[in-house]
Order: sequence, then structure tokens, then C-alpha cells
Amino acid sequence: MSTSHIAPPRDAGIEGREAWSRSFADSHSAWLATVGGESSVQHRLSRGIALANLEPKFRLRSDDVFFCIGSCFVRAIEECLLARDLRVRSVGIRVALEEAPHRLNGFLNKFTTASMQNELLWSLAGVPYPDEAFVDDGAGYHDLQLAYQLVPVSLQRARERRAGILSYFGRLREASVVILTLGFVEVWFDHLTELYLNVTPSWEMVQAHPGRFTLHVSDYAENLARLEAVHEILVRYGRPGVKTIVTVSPVPLQRTFSGEDAMAANGYSKSTLRAVAGDFVRGKPNAEYYPSFEIVTVSDRSRAFKRDELHVDDAVVDMVTAHFLKRFGIESDAKNVAFRENEYLKANPDVRAAVAEQRFESGYLHWLERGRDEGRPLRLK
Repeated sequence: MSTSHIAPPRDAGIEGREAWSRSFADSHSAWLATVGGESSVQHRLSRGIALANLEPKFRLRSDDVFFCIGSCFVRAIEECLLARDLRVRSVGIRVALEEAPHRLNGFLNKFTTASMQNELLWSLAGVPYPDEAFVDDGAGYHDLQLAYQLVPVSLQRARERRAGILSYFGRLREASVVILTLGFVEVWFDHLTELYLNVTPSWEMVQAHPGRFTLHVSDYAENLARLEAVHEILVRYGRPGVKTIVTVSPVPLQRTFSGEDAMAANGYSKSTLRAVAGDFVRGKPNAEYYPSFEIVTVSDRSRAFKRDELHVDDAVVDMVTAHFLKRFGIESDAKNVAFRENEYLKANPDVRAAVAEQRFESGYLHWLERGRDEGRPLRLK
């Protein structure tokens, strides 16, 4: 009988000889080159971008239908999937141009597990979206479940846009692969609607509605429970056998409201979500973790990130996407490696308008059908 006051492990663990055997057999198991040689993390880092070794529990197919949910990082992944002629249902939504100042579907970015759960409850489970969630600032209404505070609109327009968003997320029923990129743990709560928000209410809003909005730094248990709820909704209402791939966005927290240094707040956020993602996929045959966060953040920052030190470099996103697909069984090089959806739309405003009106599902499809033959520029000069 043990006399230790520390509880023993909850599982059987890996027997000691087996643990050593696994480490010896895996050439990627060591950090230092003196131990692992060319497969070590240290040696991979010397090449600038250190790609991670992994053996997923399932394989993907070139005819899979993808739907991506997350922040700007997952939007960039979408573009790389499109460039490989893969079917991506999370691109393309009818939107007014003045309501989408960045990527046309960028206003649909989701930063927290709570906001992901909200959208799936509304779009798949049939939970009604409350009118009270549209916040009136005197000039019009804002939907704080969107990715940023757009121009204020009439209540009728807010309802129309929300109907389109419900239809958009309803496409999850078609997806055979759902990619979830987890962003942050800081989340705002609206006490009037009893809903967690996707974005921060403005200074003017918190002044106009004292006590309505409060900040919460969600913990491991909360985020794991919400991710489990997202998975349950996908399994219940989505395509039979749907596969879920979870990762953590390497894009850092732009601003914290916790009172901590932004570096510390970001560290807590990402480490919490990394632990959540790893534990979430354990024991689920159709859920897997992909380490894009580790690949980007341990690599040479001057190569991995753009000049803003915030967003991941396009070439690195493409490298990560290619690695992801290869490890999951899709050997598919980008058919048009120079193509970037957002850059093409910036360079061709008429095409951007056509995609916003959904006369074309994406700029990439326009380029394939017309733009290439017309000699359209791929980016602004």
C-alpha cells in the first residue's frame, strides 16, 4: 500500500520499457541535435521553419468538403486549400461591401470556444437568435457576435444579415472535415441576453450600458466543456462521420483587458487552449490535433510572421497547409501557388463586388473561369 499523499495516476500509463522503446524508435523525440541528429527540433529550427512530425489517427481525401472556423489564421488556411482545388464551404457569403472592409468572410471570424458554440446552436440546433443581442448605439445596431464592430445598420438589415449568417454556418451539414482554430480565452459576457460575445464591446457601449458587459478570463474546464459541446452539435446535426481537426491560432492576443502584460495574457490564453485541444481529441476516433501553433511559434519569428509581428507570413501558411495535408494523406501541391484570394479581390474591385453579391462563390473560382484568360492581376502592384 502506498503511503504517499499524492494520488496515483488516473490511467495505467506507459510501462517503463515501452516508454523508452518508443523514444528510441522515434527519431523526432529529441530536442537537441546531439541526441536526435537531423530529426531533432534543434536541427529543424536551424532551417528556419520547424515542421512537426505526427501520425494522425485518420486520413483525409481530396474529395473531402472542408469548413473552417476560427480567426484570420484559418482564413489564410482556407485560401491555401482553395489553391489546391479542394472544396471549401466556408468561403462565400452575400455581404455588403461596406460591411466587410477586410476579407469578405472575415467578419465571420470566431475567436473563442463560446462564440463557436453560439453559432452552432443558432445555425444547426435551431436555437433562436435574440433581437436583444443587436446593440443600439444611437446611430444603428451592432451584432457583437461578428468578428469586429461593423458600421451600424438598421434593425432590419441586422436581422437580414443574421439570417444569411445562419445559412452560412448551416453549410456545416455538408462538411466532411471541420477545422477549428482556437484563439483566446478572454471573453465578454452580455448580462442582458446571457450570451458570451465574440468581440469586445466598445468604450462607448460600456459607458452607455453600465453593468451590461463584463470581461471573463475563461479557464481550462470552461473551454473544454464548450469544445465538447461544439463537437456534440457537429456529430448530431452534421454529416455522418464528420472529422474534426483542432489547432490553436499562432496569432497573438492583440490587446488584453485583464490588467496583465499582453505577453503574459497571451501565454495563458494559448497554453490553456493548447491543453484543451490536446485533451479534447484524446479518445475520439474522428477528432485530431494539428500543431500549427507549435510550428509557427517555435520557428524563426522573422520568417514566420509578417512585419506587424501579428499575422503569419503567407508563405509560411502555405508551407504549414501543405504539411498538414500531406500528413493527413492528401498529396496535393497548390495548383496556383501565387494565388491569394484576398490579394486577388483587392486588385480587382469588380470581382470583389461580384463575390460579395455571390455571383461567384470565391475570387479563386472567378480566376479559374474568367480571370486567368482575361489576364487579371493577382495582386496590387
